[in-house]
Amino acid sequence: MFPKSLFTAMPLLAAFTTLVRADVIPSSPDGSTVVKVGATAEAMWAKDMNGTWTDVTVKLMTGDNFNMVEVTTLAENVDGTTTDSLSWMVPEVTPNSKIYFLQFSSNASITPEWTTRFTIAAADGTITDPTNSTQPGGASIPWGTGYLVSGGNITTGSTAASSNSTSAVTSSSSTMIMSTSSSASPTTSAAVAAVSESASSMTTSISRSVSSSNSAAAASATAAKSGATSVQVAGGLVALVGFVAGFMVL
Repeated sequence: MFPKSLFTAMPLLAAFTTLVRADVIPSSPDGSTVVKVGATAEAMWAKDMNGTWTDVTVKLMTGDNFNMVEVTTLAENVDGTTTDSLSWMVPEVTPNSKIYFLQFSSNASITPEWTTRFTIAAADGTITDPTNSTQPGGASIPWGTGYLVSGGNITTGSTAASSNSTSAVTSSSSTMIMSTSSSASPTTSAAVAAVSESASSMTTSISRSVSSSNSAAAASATAAKSGATSVQVAGGLVALVGFVAGFMVL
C-alpha cells in the first residue's frame, strides 16, 4: 500500500506544476544565436498549459537588466496556449552586437518572460562587442543599448495644408460677400450675388489648379504660390464688392 502522506502530497504537486506552467517559457533565440539584418528569425517557447496566455505580445528589447528598452514590437495577440513559435523579420539596428533579447508579455500575468541576449549582426555578418561588460548591479553580463536605423521617405503635410488653405480662402470670401450683401439695397444685393457667383467660379478654378499642382513633383512650392494667388483674388473680390455696394447706394 502507498503511504497516506503520498496521497496528501500529490494534489500539492499537481497544483505546483500548474503554477509553474502558467506562463510561456521562451527557449529560442538563446546566447548562441546570431541572426543577420534582413533575415528571417524564429522565436520558440513552451506553450502555456494553463490556458491563460492567449494574447501574447512579443517585443525586441535591448538595454541592461534594470532598464530594458523596447526596440520594436514583433507580434501581438499571439495565442501562447496553441502556438509555440513565431517567425519574424530581423530589423536593421545599430550597433550590431550581442545586446538584444525578446520579451513575452500577456494580460494574464504582471511579469513578462525574456530570452537571453543574442546577437543581431549586420547584413554582411559584421559584429561588434557590447559597449558594457558588466550590469549596473555589478553582474558580469555584457550589454548595450541598440536602436532601429531610421530611414525611408517622410510624408509631409504640405498637400493637406495647401488644400486647407484654399478651403479657408473660399469660406472667407463667401462669408465677406454675404455680409456685404445683407446690408445693401435689393439692387446692390443682385449685383453682389453676381459677383459672388463669379467669385465662386474663380475660387473653384483656383482650387482645381492647386489640386493639380499638388500631384506634380514641386507640390510644396506650387501649393504655396497658388495659396498666395487665392488670397490676392479674395482680397480683390472683397474690394470690388465694396465698390459696387457704394456705387449702388449712391
